[in-house]
Amino acid sequence: VEDLVFTIHKVLYKYLDKTSEKPRAKSNKTHPKMIAKIIMPPDKISEKEIQMLSCAYCDYKSSRKDHLVSHIRTHTGEKPYKCTQCDYRTTTGGELKRHLSVHSGEKPHTCKECGKCFRLTSQLTIHMRTHTGEKPHKCKMCDHKAKTSGQLKLHSLIHTEERPFECSECHKKFKCITYLKFHRRIHTGEKPYKCIECEFCSTTKTALNLHIGRAHNTEKSVPCSECTKNFKTFKHLQMHMRTHTGEKNYK
Repeated sequence: VEDLVFTIHKVLYKYLDKTSEKPRAKSNKTHPKMIAKIIMPPDKISEKEIQMLSCAYCDYKSSRKDHLVSHIRTHTGEKPYKCTQCDYRTTTGGELKRHLSVHSGEKPHTCKECGKCFRLTSQLTIHMRTHTGEKPHKCKMCDHKAKTSGQLKLHSLIHTEERPFECSECHKKFKCITYLKFHRRIHTGEKPYKCIECEFCSTTKTALNLHIGRAHNTEKSVPCSECTKNFKTFKHLQMHMRTHTGEKNYK
């Protein structure tokens, strides 16, 4: 940040020389109005822009210095906030505080509709859309709508043949990094999902739910992760999931 302030001062003095203005007394701080003048000609500066602090790396602007400092760290890679329980590091104290709930197991945010608890307010907000049916993210290529930006990004791959995620073991390619993660378990033998009724283990949560439905429960017990519906078989769940992704059943 000190280097950034020095650079701003250097540019500021050059600007003042060109406009035949005498530079003011040196200071360790640069006023937001001066920074705004560096970014654009004085006759094009609005009152709102005069109050904004600007990033030297991109077009980001903020009226708060602490926000600008945090933003600059996304360019420099600096992560000064470190978790004392693991190797996690982050750019802000707020992000570290949210991360610590992973270790404590605390889930203070409760859904008023079904009682399910979440670590983060953002997780609760997304979950609430299963009750309200809200899908604010719309595909630009078709009429499909999604609950989250991640789901929309996954859906968007339907409109392209791009498969950017490649397995380092067998070079098979996938449209989604989540699918690649599941696929890698074929090579590693990892089966993190364990049945509480027997010794069955699986590579995915969906496969575990399918096992429970077949082996331990005759009722519909394969739940959809996107809504509240349940299905008796994984095949039925797969067909249902296409209503969320926008994929056609038959081509």
